[in-house]
Amino acid sequence: RGLQGKVVLRAEVLPGGETGRVGVRASSGSEILDHAAEGAVQHGHFVPARAGDQPVPAELDVPVVFRLSE
Repeated sequence: RGLQGKVVLRAEVLPGGETGRVGVRASSGSEILDHAAEGAVQHGHFVPARAGDQPVPAELDVPVVFRLSE
């Protein structure tokens, strides 16, 4: 389809490293790319934030770039 773009997602990372809520913070302009980015991040696993020795929930921005190569 020749789609390229950058999506910035806001993701909640739970204490176990699983992804909680995910939402589009800055759209690529393509609903297809936005949904693909959300799906990829939703199924990802992160290193959780810590408060001292304890993992805690946190939110972060996740940029996802879709770029075609030759």
